[in-house]
Amino acid sequence: MTVTQIRYAIAVAETGSMTKAAKQIGVRQPSVSSAISDLEREINVQLFERAGRGVTVTTPGREFFSELTAFCQSIQRMEERYQPVVFR
Repeated sequence: MTVTQIRYAIAVAETGSMTKAAKQIGVRQPSVSSAISDLEREINVQLFERAGRGVTVTTPGREFFSELTAFCQSIQRMEERYQPVVFR
Protein backbone atom coordinates (compact mmCIF):
# COMPACT_ATOMS: atom_id res chain seq x y z
CA MET A 1 0.00 0.00 0.00
CA THR A 2 1.43 3.34 -1.02
CA VAL A 3 0.59 6.89 -0.03
CA THR A 4 -0.30 7.56 -3.67
CA GLN A 5 -2.79 4.68 -3.71
CA ILE A 6 -4.35 5.97 -0.51
CA ARG A 7 -4.62 9.51 -1.84
CA TYR A 8 -6.21 8.25 -5.05
CA ALA A 9 -8.67 6.10 -3.10
CA ILE A 10 -9.67 9.04 -0.90
CA ALA A 11 -10.20 11.23 -3.97
CA VAL A 12 -12.38 8.54 -5.57
CA ALA A 13 -14.41 8.16 -2.39
CA GLU A 14 -14.88 11.93 -2.14
CA THR A 15 -15.85 12.46 -5.79
CA GLY A 16 -17.69 9.20 -6.44
CA SER A 17 -15.88 8.87 -9.74
CA MET A 18 -12.53 7.62 -11.02
CA THR A 19 -12.61 10.25 -13.77
CA LYS A 20 -13.41 13.14 -11.45
CA ALA A 21 -10.78 11.97 -8.98
CA ALA A 22 -8.17 11.83 -11.76
CA LYS A 23 -9.01 15.38 -12.86
CA GLN A 24 -8.88 16.60 -9.25
CA ILE A 25 -5.47 14.98 -8.70
CA GLY A 26 -4.10 15.91 -12.11
CA VAL A 27 -3.43 12.43 -13.49
CA ARG A 28 -5.04 10.25 -16.14
CA GLN A 29 -8.04 8.12 -15.22
CA PRO A 30 -6.35 4.78 -16.05
CA SER A 31 -3.65 5.58 -13.47
CA VAL A 32 -6.30 6.02 -10.79
CA SER A 33 -8.20 2.88 -11.78
CA SER A 34 -5.02 0.83 -11.82
CA ALA A 35 -3.85 2.16 -8.45
CA ILE A 36 -7.25 1.40 -6.87
CA SER A 37 -7.34 -2.11 -8.32
CA ASP A 38 -3.80 -2.78 -7.09
CA LEU A 39 -4.69 -1.46 -3.63
CA GLU A 40 -7.83 -3.58 -3.40
CA ARG A 41 -5.90 -6.66 -4.49
CA GLU A 42 -3.11 -5.96 -2.01
CA ILE A 43 -5.40 -5.49 1.00
CA ASN A 44 -7.90 -8.10 -0.23
CA VAL A 45 -10.84 -5.72 0.23
CA GLN A 46 -13.20 -4.33 -2.39
CA LEU A 47 -13.33 -0.64 -1.52
CA PHE A 48 -15.74 0.43 -4.28
CA GLU A 49 -18.74 -0.87 -6.16
CA ARG A 50 -18.27 0.10 -9.78
CA ALA A 51 -21.36 1.30 -11.63
CA GLY A 52 -21.86 2.61 -15.15
CA ARG A 53 -21.08 6.21 -14.32
CA GLY A 54 -19.45 6.21 -10.93
CA VAL A 55 -18.52 4.30 -7.83
CA THR A 56 -19.85 3.93 -4.31
CA VAL A 57 -17.89 2.97 -1.24
CA THR A 58 -18.58 -0.53 0.06
CA THR A 59 -19.17 -1.29 3.74
CA PRO A 60 -15.63 -2.68 4.12
CA GLY A 61 -14.45 0.40 2.22
CA ARG A 62 -16.11 2.70 4.76
CA GLU A 63 -14.31 0.83 7.55
CA PHE A 64 -11.01 1.16 5.67
CA PHE A 65 -11.47 4.91 5.14
CA SER A 66 -12.40 5.49 8.77
CA GLU A 67 -9.05 4.00 9.76
CA LEU A 68 -7.20 6.32 7.37
CA THR A 69 -8.11 9.61 9.02
CA ALA A 70 -5.37 9.59 11.66
CA PHE A 71 -2.89 8.07 9.23
CA CYS A 72 -3.42 10.82 6.65
CA GLN A 73 -3.16 13.53 9.26
CA SER A 74 0.16 12.06 10.38
CA ILE A 75 1.47 11.98 6.81
CA GLN A 76 0.46 15.59 6.28
CA ARG A 77 2.27 16.67 9.45
CA MET A 78 5.39 14.78 8.36
CA GLU A 79 5.32 16.36 4.90
CA GLU A 80 4.92 19.82 6.39
CA ARG A 81 7.72 19.23 8.85
CA TYR A 82 10.29 17.44 6.70
CA GLN A 83 9.65 18.41 3.11
CA PRO A 84 11.13 21.93 3.49
CA VAL A 85 14.31 20.37 4.94
CA VAL A 86 14.67 17.81 2.17
CA PHE A 87 14.41 20.32 -0.65
CA ARG A 88 16.80 23.00 0.63
